[in-house]
Amino acid sequence: MDRRITSYALAMLAMLMAFFLPLSATAAAQSSSQQYDWHVFSSAETGVHAESVSDFAQGADGSLWVGTRNNGVVRLHNGTWKVFNTDNSPLPNNEIESFALGADGTLWVGTWGGGLARVQNGAWHVFNTDNSALPNNNVWSLAQGADETLWIGTWGGGLARLQKGQWQVFNANNSALPNNDVWALAQGADNTLWIGTGGGLARLQKGQWQVFTTDNSDLPTKGVLSLAQDNDGTLWIGTNGGGLARLRNGNWKVFTPSNSQLPSNVVMSLAHGPDGSLWIGTGGGLVRLNDGKWQVFTTDNSGLPSNVVLSIARGTDGSLWIGTDGGGFVRLRSGS
Repeated sequence: MDRRITSYALAMLAMLMAFFLPLSATAAAQSSSQQYDWHVFSSAETGVHAESVSDFAQGADGSLWVGTRNNGVVRLHNGTWKVFNTDNSPLPNNEIESFALGADGTLWVGTWGGGLARVQNGAWHVFNTDNSALPNNNVWSLAQGADETLWIGTWGGGLARLQKGQWQVFNANNSALPNNDVWALAQGADNTLWIGTGGGLARLQKGQWQVFTTDNSDLPTKGVLSLAQDNDGTLWIGTNGGGLARLRNGNWKVFTPSNSQLPSNVVMSLAHGPDGSLWIGTGGGLVRLNDGKWQVFTTDNSGLPSNVVLSIARGTDGSLWIGTDGGGFVRLRSGS
């Protein structure tokens, strides 16, 4: 699947879903959106024209890192924005897909076509297929484990593990990985790794694999775009066209626009709010799901700058950072 064609299709889908969003859901969100303060960051503030924002990372020192699809990395530190790109830093490509942040403050940056970059104490190092065992230079997803393990999901090369300088690669030929396009990773509290791919969902625990597909489970479609896990072990699965799935104690439930207020069957991002609510980024808007209650936010009823929500992250102060396709990024805070 050409991801650029997919991005165009998602933009068209967002316009259609915004037009057809049920009036009842719109009215409810208009009321609930007043509970929040929306701040959209302009290029005049940040110093970069960041229309499409793919990921965020925030360190213990409060520094915020913003990954853009075309203009590199932007950092906010002590109120000052700084741009890192291929012209002024060793960043190997300006198209950023993912971040991971280590406990020691090390930032890992996944790029499209340029491999993996590490920023540690201000020093950069780039890993690619020429100088390391990285299986593909398209690094789409990253997850940092508690034991200093970095998991690297690539588009086309499978999954890699980097631990204390040692590499191990898992692909569809040498493991039970269902597909070599690894679109989402989530590290569980019990050190279980959940892996979303273009061919299904996998769980890797203590070297043992379990694979969920449309053939052997209620996974609604093979393409898994996003993952999030609750404290009780419940796994939320955002899919490419099949809606949102929940896996709890071995039981599946699927939410779609036909049986819920989910505005789109394309679920690109998932994150938990400070109150434990689930925030859902779709091709048709942003959703908050809490105790079975849905709140839908769109460009029509809130400060959301685009209905295509690529990324969501919770900040250290409880704020939510929301990256969109075409509208830049926004900080969402609870209102007074």
